[in-house]
Amino acid sequence: MLKQQNGWSAPVALTVLMGAAAFAGVRPAQAAITYKVVPSQSRITVMSETKSPLKRLQHERELRSSSISGAVVFSAPNKPASLSMTAKSDAFKTVKKHELSDNDVAKIDSVTRDSILEAKKYPNVAFKSTRINFKPGAGGNFSGSVLGNLTMHGVTRAVSVPISGKIAGNMIKAKGKFQVNQSDFGMTIISIMGGIISARDMVEVNLDLTAKK
Repeated sequence: MLKQQNGWSAPVALTVLMGAAAFAGVRPAQAAITYKVVPSQSRITVMSETKSPLKRLQHERELRSSSISGAVVFSAPNKPASLSMTAKSDAFKTVKKHELSDNDVAKIDSVTRDSILEAKKYPNVAFKSTRINFKPGAGGNFSGSVLGNLTMHGVTRAVSVPISGKIAGNMIKAKGKFQVNQSDFGMTIISIMGGIISARDMVEVNLDLTAKK
């Protein structure tokens, strides 16, 4: 219990102390704001290509997943402090193109899951930011880049992801795109028919994310 000292009552003393702190520039810490990724409104798309001396055997392949969890944390308005995301390795599925049969799609997904990503051994693909460069614009729009560590197939590498998007009310929509080499993560580069058809090492990763408070 606070007691009266030197003729000052406890409430008066507290008021003076609080006023002095405010005058000195001391302010209560602002609570962090967390936006959680909404899987049903988000997706990761991986674009890869095959190479072959025969042009008819060259094609582009698209893998997609919405099995994503994660969060963006802001320490203050327009000051993102961290971004973290996790995707299930076995959830990436081939987007069927007109030249692919259902059997083709099933085989491609099986090879991707079991031989390339080795999903049973490495069930998650994860990203955690180390630095965020954020440039707010008019109308809630923003641009910038996110630097961080991407862990895939049991290997962690630093990546930089250019981003753009918009903050509206309690929601953030953001897009990003970056490239990685599969070999940097110790993944098998698939080759068939004696090397006549093989996958390119580099793949492009596209992020389309929605997160809400």
